[in-house]
Amino acid sequence: MPPARQHRRKHFRTVADANTLLLCHFNKNDGVTDFSGEDVSTGGVDSPHTVTPGGTVAYDNAANMGGDWGNNVYFGVDQSGALTLADSTDWQFGQGPLTIEMFVRFVSASSYNALFSSANDVAGGFSIYQHHDLSRLYLQFYGGTSPYWSWVAGTGVWYHFAVVFSAGAWNVYVDGAALGGGYSYNPTLGNNQGLWIGQRHGGSGMHYGWLEEYRISNVARDPAAFPPAAPYA
Repeated sequence: MPPARQHRRKHFRTVADANTLLLCHFNKNDGVTDFSGEDVSTGGVDSPHTVTPGGTVAYDNAANMGGDWGNNVYFGVDQSGALTLADSTDWQFGQGPLTIEMFVRFVSASSYNALFSSANDVAGGFSIYQHHDLSRLYLQFYGGTSPYWSWVAGTGVWYHFAVVFSAGAWNVYVDGAALGGGYSYNPTLGNNQGLWIGQRHGGSGMHYGWLEEYRISNVARDPAAFPPAAPYA
């Protein structure tokens, strides 16, 4: 596989602060499938949250980013893997602000590569996924609204990816650069279905690849700090 992308270093202190609702480093040993203790957030009402694996998903070191980043989580070739989190007050995002960010690396363009889902088929839910040809990034909201941004993603390459929702506007960033303009849409987010990482609610759109340093925050993070210079403390 091609070498991991070397992200530019920026002089920001990245911490699990009081606005961090979920923080997963995914640094356990290669091949481990026990995700207990994975969330190290302290900012949520229910923090830390239990992360439950399903299907082919495990910690991995075959594609780590080097340096201090450590291992990551791999969603396997049979595209059955997902991580789930139970319903929580912390997932009642309302009308924001909200930031969802991570490092992502794709293996194949054969899947819809879901990166986040809060049950887009239930009121208050939405999903984030990369189209199966890796050319477009979609937000899919309950009720059928599905804005997308053009993003031709490569395979075997690490990207820092972030979605920021604030004051009724959605913006998407890859490696710190905005993908086009923002999208104006102000739903009330949240339901009682929990969260999915690596698949859409209902078991579709499985991610095939890796994720690293996954963080959800109840604040609009400054895009000038994307990508982080080091793992979140």
